[in-house]
Amino acid sequence: MKAGLMSLLLLAPVAVQAEFTDFRGEPVVIENEKIRHLVFTDIWAVYDGRGDEQLLERLPASFRQQSQQIWIQPQLNVTTAQLEEFAGYYPQLQPLVLDKEFRLMRSEGVWESPYHVLYQGEQRVFSGSTDELRRYLGLTVTGKMEAVAADKASDNEADSAVVSADYRQRKKQQPAEQKKPQAGADMGEIMLLNAGGKEQSLKTLTAEKPLSLVFLDTLCPMPHFPGCEDKIAQLNQLVASTPERQWVGVVNSYYVNAEAVEPFRQRFNLTLPLIFDHEHKVFDAFGVHATPYQIDIGIGGVLKSRGDQIQ
Repeated sequence: MKAGLMSLLLLAPVAVQAEFTDFRGEPVVIENEKIRHLVFTDIWAVYDGRGDEQLLERLPASFRQQSQQIWIQPQLNVTTAQLEEFAGYYPQLQPLVLDKEFRLMRSEGVWESPYHVLYQGEQRVFSGSTDELRRYLGLTVTGKMEAVAADKASDNEADSAVVSADYRQRKKQQPAEQKKPQAGADMGEIMLLNAGGKEQSLKTLTAEKPLSLVFLDTLCPMPHFPGCEDKIAQLNQLVASTPERQWVGVVNSYYVNAEAVEPFRQRFNLTLPLIFDHEHKVFDAFGVHATPYQIDIGIGGVLKSRGDQIQ
């Protein structure tokens, strides 16, 4: 490990943030004699088994003894209450820092999660993905690991790898709103606003044509939405070329109000109907925690498919 650390001391010096506070506003006690390990994470990915919550157990004991982990969650699609609940399920992922206005992500140049940054004193000595961290620490990254890493890019639980019994047990204990309806689920009773501003059920809306719901965030483009502009451009093309189905955009209400919808529409030249998801009810009903994200509803309100690909 020492050789690896020395080789990466050639990185351009970057000053580390001197102080951190956790999501509760409490100061994080920094162990200055240790390597500071910033772990950029996403609590929803951890719930889905796509985070790095088990990584530390597989790292060399010498590294664990010489490092202090600080978990960093971007201020996106989360509330303090949700972070408090998460901390109860994952007490080992502490301290947990809420990255307000993406300040840490921007300063570290982080555009994805999980992602790792190491500091020795005030100098950054490593920055990279999970697999890059494993290689840096001299661990073998197998083809199976690389396949799992590639699979993390997809949010389709139906195709996810089998998770551990311990994780399945945690999922059973989680609140119902964190469960994701899968293909075949009857979503006909969910209410959406129609073009006239009146509520209609998905069953009624899909009586004659299937419907594609695309979940969007007016914060695009931001560091936590890599590729969102390209996906929205693809969405515009599909809306124009597939008259055989309906398209509706569901706009996230976290941290913005309804007034953000029209500037967002104009910025991306969106032509599909947009609804503002007050109190994020539609996001919660479908278990959506990422954007852009597409859910296809068939005739009669039956969920056909879901995923982060716009198609």
